[in-house]
Amino acid sequence: MAAYSIRQTASAQYLPVITHQGASGICAFASVIQFLKFRVCRQFGLTPVEAALDEWWTPEQLMFTMLALEGNPYGLVYNPHTGDCPTTPLTVLRYIRNVGIPIPVPQGILRITGINTYRTLQNLNGIDGGDPGDRETEEIGSPNEMWEYITNIISDGEPVLGELTAVETQFLNHISQGVYVPSRRRGSRRMGDTIGHASMVTGHNYGVGGKRYLEIHNTFGPGWGGWNGYGRVSLGCFFRVTLVPDPIIIE
Repeated sequence: MAAYSIRQTASAQYLPVITHQGASGICAFASVIQFLKFRVCRQFGLTPVEAALDEWWTPEQLMFTMLALEGNPYGLVYNPHTGDCPTTPLTVLRYIRNVGIPIPVPQGILRITGINTYRTLQNLNGIDGGDPGDRETEEIGSPNEMWEYITNIISDGEPVLGELTAVETQFLNHISQGVYVPSRRRGSRRMGDTIGHASMVTGHNYGVGGKRYLEIHNTFGPGWGGWNGYGRVSLGCFFRVTLVPDPIIIE
């Protein structure tokens, strides 16, 4: 599959500006908001400025709205000391499918009707990817099949939401234009705590030695990754991808 990046196509005009998510444990909320901003802008032919994207909910607003639901139906756990509320894009998208969120343009409630999510349990970096008991996610098989699936979608101009595992300090401080590949390997000395992270995937390519990587539109601000907030991450870090296959609905 030839290299591809949405950043280098006409659809780049619909990509929202990269911002910093704030607390480290709210990436699922931040990445879903960025993903939906792109989808709404493209679907309605609006640039981010025309769509008044600054008026969209912040990740914190979306998080606290979900936390306030009676009975905590989405099982969120909030840490008031750190501001973290780790969850998955799938969980956030389920809320938007079931309840919807208000958006400024067009005025109304944004809903989605479909969610497709796939995982691989065969993580190339020796870190188990996904939960074999997860009944909401279809197992896609090997990393090779994951690569084929992701690249086919992105090459059609459609970003996906990717979930990955990384070594925390290395990943947070990844500011070079190289490909992020974690130092930790199965059976080796622990190189630091691993974290889960969610971000919008906007491209794919091959690096040195034919190593496959994905380009992510991250939420760590423009100083991360070497390309104004975009970065390259080894395919082997990813264990799950999620997308919204149907048009965005505004009620």
